[in-house]
Amino acid sequence: MKRSIYDLYPIAMAEEEGAGTAYEYYVKARLLRQIHKGQTPPRRILVAGLPEKYGFSMDFAVLAQDWEAEILFLDERPEKLQQFADIYDKLSQTGLLSLNRLRYQVVDDISNWKLNEEFDLLLCCEVLQRLGEKQRLAFISQASEHAKKTVIFAPNAANSSHADLSGLSTVSLAQLENLAGQTTDQLIKSGWIDLPPFPPGITRSEDQRQNATSSPLQRLLFWGINLWADAEGLVPLSIRKKQAHIVYVALQSGDRAGTA
Repeated sequence: MKRSIYDLYPIAMAEEEGAGTAYEYYVKARLLRQIHKGQTPPRRILVAGLPEKYGFSMDFAVLAQDWEAEILFLDERPEKLQQFADIYDKLSQTGLLSLNRLRYQVVDDISNWKLNEEFDLLLCCEVLQRLGEKQRLAFISQASEHAKKTVIFAPNAANSSHADLSGLSTVSLAQLENLAGQTTDQLIKSGWIDLPPFPPGITRSEDQRQNATSSPLQRLLFWGINLWADAEGLVPLSIRKKQAHIVYVALQSGDRAGTA
């Protein structure tokens, strides 16, 4: 099921975010569907850490619903997981999300979660930048032990707006690829995504967010943003490197190459 940015906006709203988060969710979902194109969708998904600041990675729950997958969310912050659970309950009550196999679990250390389980896909967004160098290596090494595929999203170090507006620490693509190279996993894809026509960390008033879908003109605006999202890969690489909000790496466990 392909969802538009307009469709994803209510999910972002439930997380007290807005159009920027819905845009991010759209381009990440598109990438993950491309990575799994022609393959059996993941049946077991692990989300290793919730975002540091923006949203709760509820887009991964949406994907799990679309793929009819089991999904487990981990984080070392009990209050963050409780907020996630409360948001999911509200979305479930309104019919926007319905997962039969959703779990969440508090861990002592997000870089060392020690699960006796294996997953088809491990995901995280806005997590790696808050870890120290040794923790990052431990995180990505452990990911390769637990999952057939791993996709890590992090704030793009080359985008100066993170320092000026979002307030997030950042990771460069080279750092991500270097970490990936220290595991036995195969790097299957990497790059820059999330290039909306507004900078990371921009805020809107509550009234502006609530009214964002209230008129045909607003619906047309979402349609235009969706067209832009579909075409962002055509933006020259030199611009994407500096303006994309997110860098990512997609890895496949070396000893399980070719599996779903």
